[in-house]
Parts: sequence; structure tokens; C-alpha cells
Amino acid sequence: MKIFGSFDCKIVAQCQWYSHCLDFSHLLDLHRLNYLRRICNICQLDHENICNFSNSFFEKSKLMDKYGILEQDNTLMIKHKISEHFGNIVMLY
Repeated sequence: MKIFGSFDCKIVAQCQWYSHCLDFSHLLDLHRLNYLRRICNICQLDHENICNFSNSFFEKSKLMDKYGILEQDNTLMIKHKISEHFGNIVMLY
């Protein structure tokens, strides 16, 4: 809020959107989804971690459903879809 010189959450969210910065919750989801995609790919190769794989797969699928992400989407497309979701929320203000 100090960076944008405002204490109004709506104005700060719009400033973040127009300066191509995600808010914390969307940024966390982006990093978590990228991490889970890597973990799931590794666990598919290493069959000893089946328990961790099933939990990671479930969390990954929940995040993918939330943002409409497909399995074949690359990292850039994932960031675009999460940014688009954040933009839709900002435009509702």
C-alpha cells in the first residue's frame, strides 16, 4: 500500500493488475501449482512415493479446476490464466 500511495484495497488491487503484479493469494497459487506439477512428474517416475503423490495430485487437480488449467498448458499459459482470474476479480470492484 505504501508503494502505490493508497490505503484503499480496491485501488491497490487495480494498481497491481495494471502493473502486471499478482496479489499474494494468486501468486501463492501460481507457485504452488508449478511446484505440484514438478512433484507429480517426479513421483510418477518414482513409484515409492505413492502416498505423497496422491495428495499432491489431488491438490494440483483442485488448483487446475479453480483456474481452468489443462494438463498440457505450459508455465506461461498457467500464469496467464491465473492473471486473467485476478483481473476478473479486480474488474468486479
